[in-house]
Amino acid sequence: MENGNVITAIGMFFREFSASVLNRVNFQIGSKFIRYDPTEYTEDQLTFYWSEAEYQEFLDQLKKFPSPFFIVRQIDYGGKRMDNIQYQNLTIRQAEVSDAKQLATWWNDGAVMAHAGFPHGIGTTEAEVIQGLNQGCLVIQENDRLIGECNYRNVDHGVAEIGIKICETDGQNRGVGRKILSMLIGWLFQNGYSKIILDTNLKNTRAQHVYESLGFRKVKTNIDAWKDQIGQLQSSIDYELMEKDFISFLSV
Repeated sequence: MENGNVITAIGMFFREFSASVLNRVNFQIGSKFIRYDPTEYTEDQLTFYWSEAEYQEFLDQLKKFPSPFFIVRQIDYGGKRMDNIQYQNLTIRQAEVSDAKQLATWWNDGAVMAHAGFPHGIGTTEAEVIQGLNQGCLVIQENDRLIGECNYRNVDHGVAEIGIKICETDGQNRGVGRKILSMLIGWLFQNGYSKIILDTNLKNTRAQHVYESLGFRKVKTNIDAWKDQIGQLQSSIDYELMEKDFISFLSV
């Protein structure tokens, strides 16, 4: 895995009720294709990880559009960019356009998405998945085959929120999830984070067992805190993990 200095730009795209404001934006920044297509009056916070040259190119291109269009709210210089994390035959990498078809299949599968609140799937398209690839989606490979996805996002100074799904059933119940989480969490702790947080459905006892085996501590149980896709109340558990409590399942 190679780490390069990057700029983390966290900002807001604004769409106004004005004929002078473009409703759709497509442009290339270095190797990244940025597409913004608002469908209603909204403010969307997006996080991008760029080299300094890519970020300057982004600012130069924004000058072509009406102002205010994008307002940068936070800049973090000198972070670490995740390329590939590898352990034995497992790889975590950034999702690519070629992964969009498989991601759409998983996200439209109610069996995969039920614990996330979508027992009928989310009803997305391959094109919509491609549109959102810049928002931190990572894929999990075993050998050369996609078996799931994971993600992380910065929520506070030194705090990252993570998520994981082993989507292929033959990748479950044999320790792969623990290894993938160990790979991702280990990378985050090595790159400046001091606390990892996540939440899981109260009914997902298998995931709770995995998280607790890694050292996660229950912080809060949220009873009937939200409704799923079909209107049923769901409960969740908030977890946190400090570096000193982390139990890795990777062999040294």
